Amino acid sequence: VVLATELTPGTSAWMIEEALGGVATMTILIALSGIQLSEGSARSRVSTFLTLPPIRFLGDISYSTYLVHYPIVAAVAIVWVRHLELSVPAAFVVSTVVCWPIILVVSATFHRLIEQPFYRLRVA
Repeated sequence: VVLATELTPGTSAWMIEEALGGVATMTILIALSGIQLSEGSARSRVSTFLTLPPIRFLGDISYSTYLVHYPIVAAVAIVWVRHLELSVPAAFVVSTVVCWPIILVVSATFHRLIEQPFYRLRVA
């Protein structure tokens, strides 16, 4: 049995999880691109979905999410999840349920307080 303590940064279980997450994301993006190209209109189902306010918000904070997600996931895994001695799938579910709300709040805050002021400073 693989414990959650083995699903910490640098372990093979963690690396496999990260790789699988990347492959799944890439597969979804390729599928959405294929649908967009096959529909051929500017207002396809894909573009309608991608312009929904919650999806646009996620796009707006995506760079902040990229910057802050790893430290949050690592902290939750090291400080909290490893003490529960869960299997890898259970640890993944628990850490996802715990981490994503924290990541979204921190990302939105970081975006608002750090990123947006720099957008206004851009030289035209």
